[in-house]
Order: sequence, then structure tokens, then C-alpha cells
Amino acid sequence: VAALASHEYMESYKISEKEFRKICYEMSEKSLGYGALNEFAYFRQPISWEEYRNPEINRIIAKPLTKFDCSGSYNGAGAAYLIPQETDVKLASVKSAFDNIKIAERRTLISMESAVIAGRKAYEEAGLNPEEIDLCELHDAFKSVPWIAAEDLGIAERGQGHRFVIQETNKKNKKIYVNRSGGFLARTHPLGASGGAQMVELVWQMRGHVQYREMVGEDLKNLNFGLWFNMSGYGNTSIVG
Repeated sequence: VAALASHEYMESYKISEKEFRKICYEMSEKSLGYGALNEFAYFRQPISWEEYRNPEINRIIAKPLTKFDCSGSYNGAGAAYLIPQETDVKLASVKSAFDNIKIAERRTLISMESAVIAGRKAYEEAGLNPEEIDLCELHDAFKSVPWIAAEDLGIAERGQGHRFVIQETNKKNKKIYVNRSGGFLARTHPLGASGGAQMVELVWQMRGHVQYREMVGEDLKNLNFGLWFNMSGYGNTSIVG
């Protein structure tokens, strides 16, 4: 389904296969580069352009998605300890929403209604708007998913999500840190544990754990609002926090 969505995205926004490949490779460079700094990432070895283009190393999984365009699905666990007392990090909202489980009956694959609704509810409860988000962890089990999610969550303009994940600037041209943990592409995607891990990574980022101090530098003091997006199926359920 993610491969079909990738085709629809390319066709709708006039993205050539050459450009698609370049963006996907740049995402691999970023995710594996960030993963190399994250002791909890499973994949921490960078790949070269030659390796990415080599079909013997990077085989097609479901055209146009290759092995390096898909996250690993491994066992794993994540836990968050929530307390009623106020601390330096507040969990402002967690919202979920559902979409038609019959993919073929959806209007499009390049927008997920569940993500739009969950995002809108979460922003409303938290008293925030998309322009205020400073950092995010977006579901990237497949390369095109965070493009679509960023657009559905109002962080990126329609048709610009593929540029957003590379350039890391939102609709207002403000800096926003994206998947600095390495995302699922580096940390893998243990079903059921991934969303909790995203939340934990955001807290570590905002608190300036070692790898994020090195990565973000002086800008750490300006990180106020983080967002995560996770989903089950292809947007059958979406969770935004």
C-alpha cells in the first residue's frame, strides 16, 4: 500500500523516479547518520550512493520502494513513566482517529483522514498550531509516509512533504527537527512499541541527552514543542501526541 501511495504521490506532484531516488537516498543518509549517534538504534551503519543504487544490495521490495526505503520490523519494547506532578516536560495531548480499513474505498492514498483528524484534535487540546512545533518524530516505516503525514498534520504544504523531511523547514520557513532519533529506518519498527519509543525520544531530545546536545547545539534552549505521529496499518488508526 505504501508503494501504491508512493506512485500516487509521484504522479500527483510530478516527481520523477530520478528525483524520488535522490530524496530516498538523502533520507537514508540522514536517518542512518542520526542512528549512528543513537545507542538505541539498530541500524547505525551509513550507506553510500553506490550501495543504494546496487540492486544486489538494495533490492526492490515493492516498486518503487527498495529495502533501504523500508524499516526493519523487529521485536522491541518501549515504556514511558507518567506522573501527576509537574516536571520539565508536559504531555499536552494524545489523540487517535480511524479511517476506512478498506483501502480501495478511500478517496486517495496521499492523505490519511485519520492523521488529519487526530492531528486537529491534538492541536486543539494542547492549544497549539502546527507552526509552533519545534521537533517531531514521524512514522517512517516507508519513506513516503512522513511526507504525507507532515502534510496531513499541517507542518508542510501539500506536495512539499518530500522536501520538508530533507530541508527541515515548515510552511513558515521555520526550522523543525525531524526524526533526529534516526526514525524507524534506523531504530526499526517493533509493532506496538514504536509510538512509546517516539515519545521517549522526543523527551530525550528536549532534555538534551548526549547525542542531541551534539546534534542540536545551542538551539536546544529554543525547543519548546514536540510532536509525534504513529499509525497502524496504512492510517487505519493514527495517533498524534
